[in-house]
Amino acid sequence: MKNFNRVLAAAVAVPVALGQVLAISASAFNGAVTEVTTADVKYVKPDINFPTSVDKDATTITFTQESNWNEVLNSKLASADGKTFTVDAKAVANTLGGSYYASLIKDVVNASENPTAEVSGSNVTITGTADFSSYVVPDLKAKFAEQGYGDLELNTDNMKASYTASVKADLANAKEAALELTLTAGGKTYTATTVADYLDAIYDDLSAQLTKIATDKGVSAEDAAELANIGGDIKNKAAGLRDKIKLVQDANFAAKSYDTADQVVAAAINYAVKNNIASAAKLPNTVDGLVAKYGTTFNTAVDSLNKSLADADVNVKISVTASDLAALAKDGSDFTVAAAGGTYTVEFTIPDEEAAAVEEYAKAEVAKLNLDKTVKEVNTKKTVSATVSTNGVVGFDVDRAVEVVLEDKATTTTTTTTEDPDNPVTTTTTTEDPDNPVTTTTTTTEDPDNPVTTTTTTEDPDNPVTTTTTTEDPDNPVTTTTTTTEDPD
Repeated sequence: MKNFNRVLAAAVAVPVALGQVLAISASAFNGAVTEVTTADVKYVKPDINFPTSVDKDATTITFTQESNWNEVLNSKLASADGKTFTVDAKAVANTLGGSYYASLIKDVVNASENPTAEVSGSNVTITGTADFSSYVVPDLKAKFAEQGYGDLELNTDNMKASYTASVKADLANAKEAALELTLTAGGKTYTATTVADYLDAIYDDLSAQLTKIATDKGVSAEDAAELANIGGDIKNKAAGLRDKIKLVQDANFAAKSYDTADQVVAAAINYAVKNNIASAAKLPNTVDGLVAKYGTTFNTAVDSLNKSLADADVNVKISVTASDLAALAKDGSDFTVAAAGGTYTVEFTIPDEEAAAVEEYAKAEVAKLNLDKTVKEVNTKKTVSATVSTNGVVGFDVDRAVEVVLEDKATTTTTTTTEDPDNPVTTTTTTEDPDNPVTTTTTTTEDPDNPVTTTTTTEDPDNPVTTTTTTEDPDNPVTTTTTTTEDPD
């Protein structure tokens, strides 16, 4: 089967693309058209999750804010339950990305003449019948005729399968979705992990028919071998498919770091090539290259969905293009990629458009705590996390790590001078130190006709109140100092 050779080359974009596909289950409500954009997916509220209590001696405050993109989309997709839209299911399937499961769904749907897509809540179900005979039977018939044996009559019933391909999600409660596929043919049901068994069944059926026909028609051994080679392509595809399933399921490597999305794509392709998936070498190894190759397909699918939504009087428009998804990946930095047990994880940092709002929120929250501290700086890091698993589960999340750096309030000294020509000049100095609860107030009164009097009062909540009065008489060298101690207890 000629299209069963895709690899996981664009894992970064898969979950985002999936999120947009889910958006076709949109709510039909009165009012203006609601747009669904990539901003819905990557937005993280800037004013949530500040700690309810903070140690008074803390020098930093850290907390995490998570995107609620799933709830936002779910609120927009609320009331389309049970609607069946006239949707180009092939275009929908072709937006599912490059994972094994997604590629398999594409191949099955693209082999169909009559797929339909039904939307229920945040689930999309594509059903139809696929005729896989088109992959091999024309070549067999042509070769049979070329060999001079006339028209090749084959029973292709086993190559016709009914299928259900679905994207299931509970957007109200989760940020993941499951891709599922079942094929029913010849009285048996196959899943994505056993589809190679179906290919074997096709081969076995064809092989038995060709052997009988070769005997009945007196086909030469050489000609029979040529026919067998054509039919054997299915057997080879089955073996190749098993190898690919094993490759993605057995993948297990520690997190590797990359600076850009282009490096991630190139590494994924190199990984596939090194593991004997030669066709991977033909894939573009940059984000822009992938957009150039597959972008039109994605954009066509979105246009088809928007037309279907409009025809169904659903007031939602998906304003997302392949270039938007590429921009999200290209804006990323500090990529890490890991695999374990058939689950691939990609994390990367994206620019934080809400950083200024987060800083204002943090300052306001710190001010409420009465910590005798102020905010020195606020650092944010916005991270995208994407997972693609060989069991068909795809996850996507965005969160923000916030670090609030604190510093002590600076010691404040306020000096007030009152000048009155009819009265003495009075200067009052008050010093407040946030690290010391003692408040010292010094009052100096200068009167040209009288001695200078300085009064210092020290108030300490843990000690008695002490008042010291010093009188200096410029006309008399005598200095008088009086100290009064009042114990508040």
